[in-house]
Amino acid sequence: FIMGLDQSQTANWKLSHSASIGTTDVIRIGNTGSADPGEDIVLFPRESVEVRRPQTGADLHLLVQNEDAAASSSATVKIAVGKTGTPNTTDDPTVNFLLADQAISYTMGIDNDATDNFVISQGNALGVGNILSVDVTTLIATFPHAISVTGGITAATSNIVATLGNITASAGNIAAE
Repeated sequence: FIMGLDQSQTANWKLSHSASIGTTDVIRIGNTGSADPGEDIVLFPRESVEVRRPQTGADLHLLVQNEDAAASSSATVKIAVGKTGTPNTTDDPTVNFLLADQAISYTMGIDNDATDNFVISQGNALGVGNILSVDVTTLIATFPHAISVTGGITAATSNIVATLGNITASAGNIAAE
């Protein structure tokens, strides 16, 4: 490893995984002219990036915060597959929720297949065990399993349709307004 300033790119501080800076960088802290010289931190991992720490009695957080309160000052976590101009048509951008000691997991993301639907699935992958699928064209949500509703269901601008069976209300109302 070697670290230092890369004068060829606006004095970015870099940590490189080789004998010279700028070839196999693993961390870049950029300076694009703002008052904060560390405003742009980019990781170039050879493998996954993990945040791990035993935190007994307290939460472990991953925080993305924009401290500016001006309009259009958002904080966003983006999950992407492929590169601009080079589409990836097989891998899914996902978030996985896991109870590690119980092997229970749910995954949500874009099922990067012919439909590109937004999907929530039971398990570690989309397309197998789907419990919700939202069509990107029609924005119609599909639930391949039974739905239990404890309150009312309201359709404000369209109809509620059951294509494979009956719609039943128990201790509640189904109303179209």
